[in-house]
Amino acid sequence: LISEIVTKGTSFIGGAYFMICSMFAFQFVCSVCLSEYIQSTGVKKKLSVDVPVILHAVLSLVTLVIIIIERSILIQMYPANEAVVVKMFIMVVAFNAITHIYTGICYKYFVAGVFIFIAMFMGIMMFFNYAMLGPRATIYITHGMGFYAVIALVVTIVAIAIEYILC
Repeated sequence: LISEIVTKGTSFIGGAYFMICSMFAFQFVCSVCLSEYIQSTGVKKKLSVDVPVILHAVLSLVTLVIIIIERSILIQMYPANEAVVVKMFIMVVAFNAITHIYTGICYKYFVAGVFIFIAMFMGIMMFFNYAMLGPRATIYITHGMGFYAVIALVVTIVAIAIEYILC
């Protein structure tokens, strides 16, 4: 969040790092579920799939709400930066969706998941750099932060559903 505040929301890095904090909880719970004690119980699937995905989902939604509040405050404080702040927010949401899909794939296929993550991340970032930030930007911000916040929540919920299906 310090990076977000210092850059006034005009950077992608702070939001992206904050959003991936929820993925660390997913990985921690998955690694705990590898113990022989968990593997021998009757609730193995619930503990090894449901709990990590639910924890990841809840933490991801909490961090998303914090980012939405933080970006809204920054837009109120620096209205001249609104378009850039919203564009960076859209990039952070896309990155968050990619990490949900990545964790779903990596749960079963780690190597394939890494290559798919790299391909998706590079593709999305190249698209955003060309369509939103370049000198010939074709995507313009025409709605307020509230509209994009609702879209972000929908995208995140869909990404969580895909993650659960993939696990």
